[in-house]
Amino acid sequence: MKDNIWINAYKRGLQGTWSHPDPFKVLDGVDAELAGKRVEGSPYTIWQVMRHTIEWGWIMVKKMQGVSVQSADDENNFFPKEDAPPSEDAWTAHRMALWHLANETNKLLEDFDPDKTFPEWDNITAVDALMILTTHNAYHAGQVVLLRKMLGAWKEG
Repeated sequence: MKDNIWINAYKRGLQGTWSHPDPFKVLDGVDAELAGKRVEGSPYTIWQVMRHTIEWGWIMVKKMQGVSVQSADDENNFFPKEDAPPSEDAWTAHRMALWHLANETNKLLEDFDPDKTFPEWDNITAVDALMILTTHNAYHAGQVVLLRKMLGAWKEG
């Protein structure tokens, strides 16, 4: 099923090919200090948005891989309480976690069965699950762009 229309759509969607920014490019030039800056009126920093995005992404990917995941509701919905990463190394490791998540998602697409259902997950289909992951990532990539614009740290184009 490597030429499946769904596979191509998800790969493009996860890379920000269409109407949303590439989740990797929105982090270009973001260091730990910028990731932890709070914008007045915003409930989250870039660090918190990306931590949430990756935590939920891993939960979804693991579920699609058939791994039992204890995803009990976190009191903060997987948004960390701290505004900033503890160090530049922690920020770099976190950005690498996004790459690993993307690689694992691409592996899922190698044997993609759009009709597969996940009974423990309200019987959603693989198509539904990947659409949730794609739109979730797009939503939060857009938040990062907005935060960067508000911080004066975004260049159009």
